Amino acid sequence: MYRPAAGAVAATLARQVGARSSHGPRPQVEERRGASPRWALLVALGALAACGWRGHGQIYYARDRGAQQPHEATYRVGLPGGGFEPVKVKHSQVAWIDRSLGATIRVHSECTGHGDARLDQFLDHLRIGWSSWQVLDTHPETLVGREALRAHVRARLDGILFEHEFWIVKKDGCLFDLSVSAPPGSFARALPAFHRVVKGFRFPLEND
Repeated sequence: MYRPAAGAVAATLARQVGARSSHGPRPQVEERRGASPRWALLVALGALAACGWRGHGQIYYARDRGAQQPHEATYRVGLPGGGFEPVKVKHSQVAWIDRSLGATIRVHSECTGHGDARLDQFLDHLRIGWSSWQVLDTHPETLVGREALRAHVRARLDGILFEHEFWIVKKDGCLFDLSVSAPPGSFARALPAFHRVVKGFRFPLEND
């Protein structure tokens, strides 16, 4: 089954909307005479900087890229703009929130363990963690040169109603889902930002 924690991820993001982001100062490495050799530390810091969502920019770097079977992909996304700001949440690779809209946008990849189900079956897996789930409509689309599924879903979490748009696509052994979630009253206003993210989505990247 594809990521049973997906509902928990959405729940965490939804609960973070309206909460104040706290970003502490970046740790600094001091050079001191007589200290232990610092090269191993610098190499480790360089490796960390070269993976994940570096600088909250347009490229997500697979944390295990270079492995024979990486668990996630390196890919590019468009930036949502507007009032969306980046947020870090467990089990999600790229995510933004707009507190004024109560909206979240997220992007995730998985290159192992997702099986070979149809796109609509992967969509159904995303319902886990929601107390109610209603697929309002689905449309076939094309994304990164592959068949994709776009779905409009209404779901309830902790008694609160959300609307979602999902784009799900498989390419080169990796499965991607891109989504926006917002209360019904602000969902339409969140869509343009999400569509900018989708429009800028690229995979694979040259020279990766």
